[in-house]
Amino acid sequence: MSKKTNKDFQNLTWFDLQSWAGSKVVSRGKSYQQNKLVEDLAITQSGDLVAWVTGSTTYATKVSFDEGSLASACTCPYYGACKHAVALVLEYLDCIENNRNVPPASKNDERLLLLDEGSEDIDNDDALYSDDGKDDEVAAERANRIPQFGINDYLGNKSKGELIDIITGIISRNPEIREDLNYKAQIRREKPVALIKIVEREILKASNEPGWLDHWKHIGYIPDYSRVRSGLQKLLDDGYADEVVRLGKKLFSKGTKQVAQSHDEGDTAYEVADTLKIVFMALGECSISNVEKMEMAVDFRLNDEYDLCSGLEMFRNHRFSKKDWNDLANRLLRRLHEFKSQCLESAFARDYRRGTLGNETIRALENAGRNEEVIELCMKEAETTGSYVRLVKQL
Repeated sequence: MSKKTNKDFQNLTWFDLQSWAGSKVVSRGKSYQQNKLVEDLAITQSGDLVAWVTGSTTYATKVSFDEGSLASACTCPYYGACKHAVALVLEYLDCIENNRNVPPASKNDERLLLLDEGSEDIDNDDALYSDDGKDDEVAAERANRIPQFGINDYLGNKSKGELIDIITGIISRNPEIREDLNYKAQIRREKPVALIKIVEREILKASNEPGWLDHWKHIGYIPDYSRVRSGLQKLLDDGYADEVVRLGKKLFSKGTKQVAQSHDEGDTAYEVADTLKIVFMALGECSISNVEKMEMAVDFRLNDEYDLCSGLEMFRNHRFSKKDWNDLANRLLRRLHEFKSQCLESAFARDYRRGTLGNETIRALENAGRNEEVIELCMKEAETTGSYVRLVKQL
């Protein structure tokens, strides 16, 4: 293993990754890594990282340093730094942080052979100078090999005026950045009532069209929720947590329908889930009672079909009193008693929904110190939903 290359990877910052792959690709790569889609990570003798990364199919992916710059190769159709490569780097950094061993890759590693086969078409002069568009694709791939180090030092030595000139130049060449900054400037000066309407409008706009990807044609559409996040964060920072929670309910409803219609390997789901994190922060700060907050968190969990509520853990880590847990347990027990199937709901969906409600009820009972009621509840629910595994675990 190359100690130098190992150190290079460990010194990477979030800014380095975003400069290399772009913020959207990094965000999607992070989602892939968090969803455990990186498998069999290994490191070559030269210090390159290699792994299988699951997308619409399973891709062989490699990331290395080329003269101090990050470089990647992947069997996916995307040219340049892809989300699979980002996920690979993040998985390696996670292994280092948690002291997990990364095994060496063999010389005949299947992934390296696949990547070598895929590179043959772009390593000869005919491919580089053909008129079928390959030269543009190769140029795009090479353009992503941007030096990652020294940028902070370069910017750190600039005066405020020089930095403004640099930023102004970037803005003039990038209409999307200019539009985004104009939006952020707008929400900074708007009054709360107007800002609430703006954010509500942005939620409707972002959730209007499902996401989709066509890898073979290199086209697709991923909804952009960045404006919604900026607006919600501004409202929360200004003390309007109640309004953030209200808008969050609409975001969750619209986002769930959008994700159900999307075909994009989970990218739309990540955009919605990342935005909901702000809502769950606001839930802990809003003016309703603790038991109402806790029950609302349960409702989010019960209606979450696409793992959009992973950010709820931030709220669930709040300390609540035994009285709060006791009140929540009573409310959930009453809901279990009054539980009814929804219209056109399958038996499996009904039992899953009731099982999730049962799990939340058990959690509330345990935190309320009412452990003697847990076994009794599990026995009753096992007869109703067939959840005998849960009963055995409790026993």
